Amino acid sequence: MSTARHIATAGLALAVAGCSGMKIQTDYNPAAVPSMQAYQTYSWIPDTGPREDPELNNPILISRIESAVDAALAAKGYQKQASGGDFQVGWFADVDQRTDYTTVNSYYGGYGWGGWYGGGMGMGTSRTTAHNWEEGTLVLVIADGKSKELVWHGSATAEVGREGSPEQRQQRINTAVEKIFANFPPGQ
Repeated sequence: MSTARHIATAGLALAVAGCSGMKIQTDYNPAAVPSMQAYQTYSWIPDTGPREDPELNNPILISRIESAVDAALAAKGYQKQASGGDFQVGWFADVDQRTDYTTVNSYYGGYGWGGWYGGGMGMGTSRTTAHNWEEGTLVLVIADGKSKELVWHGSATAEVGREGSPEQRQQRINTAVEKIFANFPPGQ
C-alpha cells in the first residue's frame, strides 16, 4: 500500500464534506415513507467484516464517520440502541481515480475561424493538459428494522483532499453527513 493512497483514503470523507463542489444525492422507497416518519430509534447494521478496500479499514476514518452519523441522528431526535432499532444505519465509501482534460486553443492572425470580414482561419496552437485527482464517495444507507429492507440511501461525492487538522477533518465529515441527512426522513 502506498503512503499517498493511504492518506488519500483516510481523507475521503473530509474532502467529501469540505468541498464546495460536493454532490449530494438521496433516494428512497416511497412506500416506506410512513414507516420512516414513525422511526424513533436506530441501531447500526452489524459489521459483516473487513471492507472491500483495505484502506477503508482505517479505525480513525471509521470512528469519524460513525460518530458523525450518531451526532446527526441524535440532532434529529433519534435514540441509538445497541440492536433492535426502528431502523438500521450503515455506510460504505469508495475512492476512484479521475482525470479531467482541458484544451486551450490560441489563434494567431485573423480572428479564429473565418475572422472578421472573411479574414481567413489564422494560425494557431492548442495545448491539452490532464488533471489527475481522486474522487471520494460516502454512502449512508437506512434499512427498516423489522423487514431489514433498504428504504433510504444518500451519498456525498467530491474531490478527496488531505488538508486540515484532525478537528477540521471531523468537522468536514460532520458537514457531509448532515447534508446527506438533510431530507431524512422524506416528507418532513
